[in-house]
Amino acid sequence: MEYLLRKIREYLRDHHRARKLRRALVSLAMVVVFVTTYALVLPAITLDKDTAATDPAVMMDASAEDIRETADAVVEPEDEEESRETSEGTAEEQPQETSKATAEEELETDDTKADSAATTSADSEPETRGTSAETDSDEAETKAEAEKESARKASFKTEDSTITVSWGKDAGIPEDAELTLTELLAEERKEPAAYDYVNKEYYDGYMQGTDFAIKKSMGENAEIYNTRFLNLLLTHNGQSVKAEKPMEVTIEYKKPVKLEEGAAMKAVLFDVQKEEPVVLPVEVKREEGKDGKEDKDGKVEKITFKTEVISFYAVTCVKTDNKALNEENTTMPAVTFTDSSTNVMVNVTAEEGAFPVGATMEVKSADTAEIRTAAEEVVEGSIRKVEAVDITFRNAEGEEIQPTKPIQVSLRPKSVQRSEDATVVHMGKDGSADVVESEAEGTRITFEADTFSIYAIVYTVDFHWEVDGKKYEFNLPG
Repeated sequence: MEYLLRKIREYLRDHHRARKLRRALVSLAMVVVFVTTYALVLPAITLDKDTAATDPAVMMDASAEDIRETADAVVEPEDEEESRETSEGTAEEQPQETSKATAEEELETDDTKADSAATTSADSEPETRGTSAETDSDEAETKAEAEKESARKASFKTEDSTITVSWGKDAGIPEDAELTLTELLAEERKEPAAYDYVNKEYYDGYMQGTDFAIKKSMGENAEIYNTRFLNLLLTHNGQSVKAEKPMEVTIEYKKPVKLEEGAAMKAVLFDVQKEEPVVLPVEVKREEGKDGKEDKDGKVEKITFKTEVISFYAVTCVKTDNKALNEENTTMPAVTFTDSSTNVMVNVTAEEGAFPVGATMEVKSADTAEIRTAAEEVVEGSIRKVEAVDITFRNAEGEEIQPTKPIQVSLRPKSVQRSEDATVVHMGKDGSADVVESEAEGTRITFEADTFSIYAIVYTVDFHWEVDGKKYEFNLPG
């Protein structure tokens, strides 16, 4: 398995290196195009009138000023006198005609004003109603714009589906970001697509990694089939972008997918920042039955899963003989979970009977400022550092669950050298804080719990004393 994971990491590393090389080549090409264009245009930009007049290769058009000077030079004195006389005659006749036109326009203006006043009086009420309707329309447009701002997305169409990545405004992704996709295949299909990438060795390696993750999550008798490998990437101006908040990935099938009896659909994330592939909870939308409600045994129209990174995914169908996904009395095997996506590595060991088959664990970083304030009320001493994570468990349908009995949890901060003097604090969903009994060994802290939300590791000052009213504190390194 270590060989497989090493191969996967090598592929991801090679893929990132090739992507950086393409960016460098594109940047170099843009520089060459700009320099060449500037070199060709520069002589025309710096050319002045005197230089152009002495250069036989340059043809000059006569300007309007030159044409006027030439016309003035050929006018004879007699013509100038005739022109002056004609101009004076026109000036004498023009005031009379203008006076008549002005009087007629004033009469027409008075009539128009009267008609306009009558029309305004008659139509004032309908215009008021129209203004109200326009206001409602503007409010609706404003609301739609707000919804658009709060949820943005980018899509990519394949031959059999449409893949969409959605994110909130606080994710920090540009609105015009583009979604690109590469699909890993074992062999070339009859009608290749532009996004295909054929590599049998990589395909077999990812297939083994997917099978390993599914069996670890759902049991050794779980079998995968109809597996696809998708490498997603969000880009803006040719550069990849990373989201600051979780995103939602939706795959909508052009032709609904038929699952075998008792089977489910899963997504597996391959991320270089994680030690092992991670099974993600998937929300499945099926076809509606004759009663207009979603048929639990119908074909799958769409699947949705949430993720903090856009990376390489396996989307697969899973069937299992224990029927754990469809029966109320599900088997609950022993299971372990591991996550290293945050500043704290989390390892959970659960005995048989704690979680149903198909359960998964999600770990996210938590806001330490709020936790620090709550921890000050229950922890003795001055707090100098806080590391916190939000731990959530979900069943095979993606619903949040809690273990049915206490399980063992191990936390290991990546930035701390020792944890002997640390205190574990549990933050309830109601904002309450409680100290949890724990044991520390090196950098690892272990405890048992049956309720999960935010758990924080709180480090206090090692030594503190007071002399002549002055307080002194001292912290050991780490």
